[in-house]
Amino acid sequence: MTPTDPPDAPASRAPARGRTAGVVAGAYAALVILVSVFEALYLYLPPEVTGLQDAPILIWLILVTLPYSLVFLLLVDSGPEWLNTVLYHSLTLGGLLQAWLLWRALRAITARRSARGGPRPR
Repeated sequence: MTPTDPPDAPASRAPARGRTAGVVAGAYAALVILVSVFEALYLYLPPEVTGLQDAPILIWLILVTLPYSLVFLLLVDSGPEWLNTVLYHSLTLGGLLQAWLLWRALRAITARRSARGGPRPR
């Protein structure tokens, strides 16, 4: 804050920095939740309703949450059956954690860019 800035200048810039980060991270979080709900419903709906006969379950959730799901794939083969269930349910939480980390990273990038005097994010 420079002496010529009004006292509320940092507060007025904060929403502008977080808008793009919020949209990107929110869209990713919504995608994770949507895929998780579809995967959960797939287990209970008959194949005539979903249109998927003998399709592999979890493949879309694993692809959407990829950096986190690599840990999931490594632990599933070597663990007991109850660990498979716990890790399946943790994929959604891992995806939401990734969305939060994405939001934090994008906010930091836009804050650094605006502090250097770069283009102001919209």
